Amino acid sequence: MSILSYLLVNSNDKEMRKILFIPLFISFLFAIEGKVVFYDDTYILGDVIRVDESEVYIIPLGLDLPEWVAIENINELKTENELNVIADGEVKYLFANGVFQTPEDDWLGNYYDPKQDETAPTQASGVSPYLGSNLYQMPIKPNMKYYTFSAYGGMPVLYMTGFEGITGAANMALSVNLPYFEWGPFDLSPGLKAGLYSFEAGDSGETTLESFSTSQLALNLCMDWTPIFYFLPENMHIGTEVSPSFNTGDGEAYLGGMGISLGWNFEYWFKDLPFAFRLFSHMNIIPQPEPWPDQKSGYLTVGTAMLFVLKRHQLPVSN
Repeated sequence: MSILSYLLVNSNDKEMRKILFIPLFISFLFAIEGKVVFYDDTYILGDVIRVDESEVYIIPLGLDLPEWVAIENINELKTENELNVIADGEVKYLFANGVFQTPEDDWLGNYYDPKQDETAPTQASGVSPYLGSNLYQMPIKPNMKYYTFSAYGGMPVLYMTGFEGITGAANMALSVNLPYFEWGPFDLSPGLKAGLYSFEAGDSGETTLESFSTSQLALNLCMDWTPIFYFLPENMHIGTEVSPSFNTGDGEAYLGGMGISLGWNFEYWFKDLPFAFRLFSHMNIIPQPEPWPDQKSGYLTVGTAMLFVLKRHQLPVSN
């Protein structure tokens, strides 16, 4: 659709302009009003001409010619009749010439795809090549909208009743989390977390407990409070973490069982790099070692974590 606009503007032949105007006019005739919402909550209002599995073609409000927007930059597209054509970055319906169809119908084979045409204008850095001086810089999908892999390292600094006379060693954990999604006033990211923890008993005169170690598997839920604390710097985030856990046993010294970890996270998300840095303070509540395996106790761990954003790096396409 946009290639027709390009040729229509640049063609010097009057008859050719008339020929090119017919399909362009037909597409405009079947356009439907819609709202394209990006991942940073900015949006474009206009007439949607076509939606396929890679782009949306829309005439922005106040402009005369269409622009194509990559699907990967769009969080939501809703039409005037409240139909969610794109939801959470996923194309639910394809649209052309006034007809909606599901992607499973595979009806796009007969349509022109400018990405497959080496003679067509190219798109660089999310900027449409079809509007001359009227260019839009499309927002980039933020790092928090991708899967993340995290590596934790911490040290117990405070112990509750039941851990007298033992000292925790440095511990480590790994986690994988889903992209953050909106839930009320918070952003949530569920995931899985696995860690190793060990404790050394002191002199026998100070405690009756024995040294033990345990591995832990937890359901990890990170809750970002930044939508509430909107006044924080752009890359700074504050949140909480709750992790119901299962702890393995270590022979007779420790029988293991169910527990929970909860605490605060302070994070810095790099904008142009696939990383984030986290400072955390978590209270880890687990079953006590022998001789009180039915009782729960805990210890406070402070440490750091490095988050790796699992996204593919894309180099800009040059003309």
